[in-house]
Amino acid sequence: MRRQTNASQEAMYQMEHWLAWLFLIGAIVLGSLGVLRGFDIIGGTTASALSEGKGAFWDGMLLIIPGICAAFLAMALHQSDHHRVYNPEGGRSREGALFMAEHGLGWLALIGTVALEVLGMIIGLKVFGGSYDQSDGLLWAVPGLGAAILTATLHTARQHQLETEEDYIVRIVEERVAPGRATGRMRAPGSESAPPMP
Repeated sequence: MRRQTNASQEAMYQMEHWLAWLFLIGAIVLGSLGVLRGFDIIGGTTASALSEGKGAFWDGMLLIIPGICAAFLAMALHQSDHHRVYNPEGGRSREGALFMAEHGLGWLALIGTVALEVLGMIIGLKVFGGSYDQSDGLLWAVPGLGAAILTATLHTARQHQLETEEDYIVRIVEERVAPGRATGRMRAPGSESAPPMP
């Protein structure tokens, strides 16, 4: 059971590690596009949009804010070594339950962040047309920034993984001693060379 749990924790670590890299690349792309759009280097701003105060700046912000959120998510997921440090299912059920609850809530906040930022870009940039404008998109994107910070807060909490020195020593010994090698009895140093007793 412990080996299966360790395998699942390692799989979770690998998934979060590579997902962090995807968010990191997304943060760089969105931030770069946001700056270019904000300075009106890419895209075009019509005279009617300028007269309504809907210039390139707010289009840029609708890309920069999701880029900042992606950076927070990359940070949260890249600090995923908690899947290797301590197996919360291996003992201390109360602490393990708190860790798993915070980890799960962190993932819910991550999903909420992605949903809010995608909605913000779709609505604010009128991807599918409609009567929405940039301020409507920002009303979705800014709460997404709060959700991204919440993700980083919940996902990187490790205080429930602390072990006492005794727990740490026992865990290391259990992991490093292969099954079947323990004799069940310890010998005194030097007893291997002593002659057998009559």
